[in-house]
Amino acid sequence: MTKIQTLTGPIDLDQLGETMMHEHVFFWNWGEEHKRSASIAYARDELNKLSACGASTLVDVGPLPHRNMAWYQELAPQVEIKIILSTGFYLEAFTPEPARSLSESACIDRFLRELTEGIQGTGVRAGLIKAASNKAQLTDWEMKVLRAAARVQRETGVPVCLHSCEGARSQFDVLVANGADPERLYFSHVEAEFGWENRTLKEEARYLEAICREGGSLFFNNYQFEFDTPHEDLMYIMHYLLDRGYLNRMMFGMDVNFNVGDDGYIWMEAEKEHPETKYRNWEAIYTGFVPLLKSWGFTDEHIRTMLRDNPRAMFSTTRI
Repeated sequence: MTKIQTLTGPIDLDQLGETMMHEHVFFWNWGEEHKRSASIAYARDELNKLSACGASTLVDVGPLPHRNMAWYQELAPQVEIKIILSTGFYLEAFTPEPARSLSESACIDRFLRELTEGIQGTGVRAGLIKAASNKAQLTDWEMKVLRAAARVQRETGVPVCLHSCEGARSQFDVLVANGADPERLYFSHVEAEFGWENRTLKEEARYLEAICREGGSLFFNNYQFEFDTPHEDLMYIMHYLLDRGYLNRMMFGMDVNFNVGDDGYIWMEAEKEHPETKYRNWEAIYTGFVPLLKSWGFTDEHIRTMLRDNPRAMFSTTRI
């Protein structure tokens, strides 16, 4: 039986259940120890609400530097949900030195070590790889990280989660050219209209269809981010892919991240500019995103496939 690494140890593949494939538990306050209690308390309460909605597993795709392992380990016994952590890197601008200066072989060694031995000496092992790029034209650093991710994916069978507001095709081509299994790749934020490179809605749908046709998967998260993607456009893309037989290439969630202010106020992503995002929490996957999908004709079976079956398939070749 395939084993999947989580914060509290390995689980069987069949224990994944409904899985949130692109989320962040501690993303912004990881280095502010005076905000530890407030961060953990908020995460605990919100994750337990998510569990009550039916979710079993959450994939935290905040690798270096967004991992304060002491915080995760304190949180773990307080929540029911299983948490899968990631190795890899986020955007180049967010990655500190000396990590940015690592050679490709050193990146490979780092990813393998965190997948097979543990993160920061804790023995807690990552369960997948995260990689990111900013534009369709990849930088040398982004290319290096993608090549390393591809080679580690080929060796371990784990999924690779991509930050892909723009340039999913560029990422896909580099990863596959370097040996990654396209069916273990999923591209996130692809519906964000600022990353469409002047494509129309219909052109973007066809652009994404090509990635699905070649084996890649897509993760959609812009529910209640209508300033980036109007719901009508989000539903058009998802329904376009559904109608063409790509249900097994789609997953969805919220990509939640929060920030504890100096006064203790919990800020959600983009809330200062867009106050309506205050209520964009993990629970909204079930209380908002699912009802939106149903209003556009997605069935309970479709939703189970995207929340349960497709994540399970994504992890099904794991060999660590």
